[in-house]
Amino acid sequence: MSREANQAVTMLVIIIGAMETLRIEDKFAKVDLKKAIAETNMAARVAVDKWPIIVNKAWIHDRFSQFRDSIPGNRKEYTSVEMTRIAERLAIDLTDIYKEGSIRGDLVAPVLPGVQILVNHMDRDGMNFKALYDAGKSMDKLYEILEFDYAQFN
Repeated sequence: MSREANQAVTMLVIIIGAMETLRIEDKFAKVDLKKAIAETNMAARVAVDKWPIIVNKAWIHDRFSQFRDSIPGNRKEYTSVEMTRIAERLAIDLTDIYKEGSIRGDLVAPVLPGVQILVNHMDRDGMNFKALYDAGKSMDKLYEILEFDYAQFN
């Protein structure tokens, strides 16, 4: 078990959680958006299931719970745009860390395209500054919870 593997799988689990929430909320009538949610969810699940390093499920569950409980302000949940922006940032960071052509890179690469379809639909112009700001704050908190230092990978 490695901390790096636990961090990466936790990031994927958070993407799965975001996609599951979007699927359950069923706010999107367009077939291509429903398809993007389903494909992203499945790609993240496959990556978790096939992750080549044994992970500590209790550690992952604990960090996931801490992140879920750290929603800013007195709100109970993230907005759809925030969840999608968080998933986008996680997918981008994972694809930057694990390059295609490596085992882990090939597992995380399919996660990003569906998330980008959702972002392009929800915040095409990148003008939802509140969602971007809140997602950024949430990412800072998540990386603190995960004890994640992006610089360790560069």
